[in-house]
This record gives sequence, structure tokens and C-alpha cells, in this order.
Amino acid sequence: MNYSFNPHCSPMGCWAFPLKLPGGVLGAILLGCLSLHPTLVSAAEKPSAVGGWLRDYFTSTAAELIAYVDIYTENAEPGLDNDMVSLWSEFSLQNYVNFSDSISLETELVFTVTGPNQQSGLFTSPGVINPEPAFAEFRIFMLTWQGANTEIRVGKDVIELGLAEIYTPVDRFSSQNYSKPQHFDDRGDIQLSIARFFTSSELRFTMLPYNEDFIDPPGNSRWLNSQGDRDFFSQIGAKDEDRPNSFPEDWGYLLEYSGVGRGFDYYVAAHHGPGAYPVVQLEGIVIPPKTKKIYPTATSGMAGVVATRGSWSYYADVLYQKTERHEDDSFASWAVGFSYRETKLASRLGIIEIKPILTYSGSTVVEDSDPALTLYNSEAARPHPDSLIGRIELRLTDKTRFDILGSTNFSDDDSSYGFLLLYNYSDSLLFSAQSLFMNGKDNTQFGRWRTNDFVSIGFNYRF
Repeated sequence: MNYSFNPHCSPMGCWAFPLKLPGGVLGAILLGCLSLHPTLVSAAEKPSAVGGWLRDYFTSTAAELIAYVDIYTENAEPGLDNDMVSLWSEFSLQNYVNFSDSISLETELVFTVTGPNQQSGLFTSPGVINPEPAFAEFRIFMLTWQGANTEIRVGKDVIELGLAEIYTPVDRFSSQNYSKPQHFDDRGDIQLSIARFFTSSELRFTMLPYNEDFIDPPGNSRWLNSQGDRDFFSQIGAKDEDRPNSFPEDWGYLLEYSGVGRGFDYYVAAHHGPGAYPVVQLEGIVIPPKTKKIYPTATSGMAGVVATRGSWSYYADVLYQKTERHEDDSFASWAVGFSYRETKLASRLGIIEIKPILTYSGSTVVEDSDPALTLYNSEAARPHPDSLIGRIELRLTDKTRFDILGSTNFSDDDSSYGFLLLYNYSDSLLFSAQSLFMNGKDNTQFGRWRTNDFVSIGFNYRF
């Protein structure tokens, strides 16, 4: 469950593993792993082995139900659905099975319902442009081969990168479902990864066939207001997107080395493939002018570290991106900050712990994009270019936590603040109430949604 609000939205599609795999490449690798492994070949001939796998798979089931009622404090803009009260619910099933000592399968199947005319169909196909929300989708469908010091994974899973708390510009490789932006969630991405493990570090190479589109709010949702493009904070209006996925030139390639030291964790990474943010270009010389939205090929370098000293934790993430042919700005973005666990003052106040978290996010342009190629660069799509983001976590009791959240963008003079209350009724049942209020001018990160202030009440039940 995500308790932090990510204000950077975009759009979805039909995925049915492993029937649809890019260019047969991942499919060939998957079938090769299954057919060449001697344990699986011999076991596949025995119905009892297959039955054992199925039994282990279904008996491993863990389920989770999350539901929220959202209450908006203002009317929506004219022409949009003025739903003052809405529902969001998600039911997920997690399963795991070992086919042998070295081969396993992990899945997470997610069912989502958010109200009438919000979802359509089952599963999503990879590479779909402007996808629509589906009732069911696999967030994880990952086949893993585990050796002594090596691991190969093929399928679909969430990719997480970065060490900064609350927000980091580095965590940009997992597509997300923004059909309800206040309850956004990761979709998972099709991938093939190979990892080598060392004593206290890991080297991992991941291939990403698709630059998946985000799932946008459907229909005339109040979150699709007139004061912001789906990808850009300003109303640029380029609706036609281009996300090619030909092998090998359009795939993404991510190399990451991470490890742990005495009191600190770190990573360095490099990526080549679709850039982090879109740009808008003219589509030929036609009258009237026609534009398209693309993710230009870019090379990125990333690094991060988190160090712990007693009750203090210090962290930093940095991203540098340079596009081919200067189709976008060459820029650097970063997030630095700290958190602190205070117990003495908390004890005097009659509570367990006070934990303030403060992150500064910045960005600078190293080299401008070429205006002969690009009509709009990604500047208006890059969130938190000069922002201070904070959260104070108050552990009132063993079962209750209250958070105060806030974010302000200095360059655009927009902001948001909110509250979160969590109550652990039991190990399996969590109740929560949260709110978010947004301020700012039109065409800013938060200002475009200033009529969507909301309060949410819900629960999370695991069984």
C-alpha cells in the first residue's frame, strides 16, 4: 500500500504471460530454461509431480484486500465527473512454487474495482498506448533460476531503485497505475535479468522490452482536468504517442551494482533506452501542425547512498540523463535528506517515537535541447525541480501512528499537505484515514489539481 502521494501522472494495456512476449526473444529463453533443465523434463512426464506443483502453488496463497472511500471537498471542473464520493478497492493473490531446488515461480494477481465505468476487460497487453484500466492484471509473474552465486529471472515484476525517502528521481523504471492517483500502484514490467552475487554486493543486468505507458484516470475523471496534460503539468496537448519496442534498439538496458558496507548501503547504475520523461515534436511538415509525444533514447547514470549513525539516517540519490541528438535537455536531478528517530522527547509526551523526514529535491539543466528537433522538452514533466518534501511520523502507541505530510515547489510556488492516521487492529487488519490538500497556479504540479482535495477512509486486510 502506498501512503505517499505521487503527483506525477500519465496512462494502460492486455497482458497474458507468457503468450505475448517481445519478438519471441524472452519466450525462447523461458522455454529453453524449462525444457533443458533435467529435473523439470523428467518431472513433467509424471502427473504426480505436476499435481504436486499445483498443490504447492495454491496452498501457498496469501491474499490482501484494500478498500477506500474517497470524499472530495470541492466540485470538479465543468465537463468532468463531479463524483464527490468514490470507491477504490484492490484484491490481490500472492503465490509461490518451487519446481526444483533451483527453479521457482512467483505470482501476484491483482483485481481492482473503482466504481461504474472505470474498468474494462481482463489483463493488459504489453506496449499498449493510452491503455484503459482492467479488472485483473498480474503485477508479478516471475520465473527464477537460482544458482550458487548467480540468478536469472524472466517475466514481470516491479523494479525499484533509489535510497532516498519520500521521493527520488531515480525510481523511474516501473510503470504505474494512476487510474486513481490518490491510490497509485506499480503495474510491474516485463523483464529479463541476470545477477551475480558477491560477499556483500550484487551486480545485476536487466533488459526491458517495453517502455510501458501509465494507466491514466478513465473517461471524464475529475483528475483529467483542463489545467494539465497527462504527462506534462502544463496543457501542451500532444496526445499521439510513439513507444516503439523493436529489438534491440528500442529496449531498455539497466546495469546496477549495489552493496552494503559498515553502516551504509550504496549503488551505482547506468541505463540506455527510452528517456525518463517525454518530449513533444512536430510530426512532419503539415498544415495544421501535428505533434507527437515521444520518449527519446537516452543514456543515464545514477548513484545513491544511505548511511546510518545512531538515530540519524542520511541519504542521497542522483540521476544524470543525456539524450541522443539533443532531443531533450541534458539534466541532473537529485534528492538528498535525512531522517531521525527521537524517543526521549516522545517519552515525555507520552508517545513511543517521533520520526521527522526531510528531503530536498533539485534539478539543473546541463545542456539545452535542440529547438529544431523538439517543440517542448521535458522540463514541464519533471517533478520536484526545486522542492522541499517532509513528513513527521508520530508513533502514538504500538498500534497507532499519525503522520503529517507536506511538499512545496519553490520554483513554481505550488504545494501540498496532508495527514495520515494508521491503526493496527491486529496483525492482519489495518485501518487508515488520510487526506491531501493542494495549492498553486494553473499549469503547476499541484496547482492543476487544486479542486481535488480529498479525505480517504479505508482498511487493509491480509489473510
